Amino acid sequence: FDGITLLDSITFGSQSTDISYGRVSDGSSNWDFLSPTPGSTNSSSGMEVSVSHNEGWNLVGLPLLVDNASYSYLFEDAVGGTLYGYNGSYFGSDELAMGNGYWLNMSNDGFVIISGTPMNNLSITLDEGWNFISGISSEVAVEAISDPDGIIISGTFYGFESSYANASTLVPGRGYWVNANGMGDITISIGGTARSSGFI
Repeated sequence: FDGITLLDSITFGSQSTDISYGRVSDGSSNWDFLSPTPGSTNSSSGMEVSVSHNEGWNLVGLPLLVDNASYSYLFEDAVGGTLYGYNGSYFGSDELAMGNGYWLNMSNDGFVIISGTPMNNLSITLDEGWNFISGISSEVAVEAISDPDGIIISGTFYGFESSYANASTLVPGRGYWVNANGMGDITISIGGTARSSGFI
């Protein structure tokens, strides 16, 4: 190494505050989003996300990669047997999967702290019609979701807090309904920029 010759480089879009992108561990071929560690060795770091909930039904999602994705472990105030996903029709489940949205009934108002590894880039396959999804470990504006095929119908992201409400931002730990005019893939990522001329 002569201090002049470029040995390696990577190009990426705008960055979020307090997030870096680097090799894990130093010198490896694995790249990942990390908490900044100036002057220190890169290592995957854990993260905590606070998820508030209301008594009754809530739309929830998995905000982090976790060792135990059981709803009864993650949401201790959940009513047993009330986690429901949707894939053309409702189905019961015991565990949450990254990128899926769920209905979950809670016995009271409160919040949980979920600990795990951040998920900062997620591709989701949408079907034509209504889809039940969740986002990543950071807030992402709906307009920043990459939708290269233009399948998302504008204005159809809905969250739920006692009633449905149009959503402009995907919040970690929450579930959302979204309507698509065809089948295709979307990508939710930190610092993402929409890649569809017809979607805002």
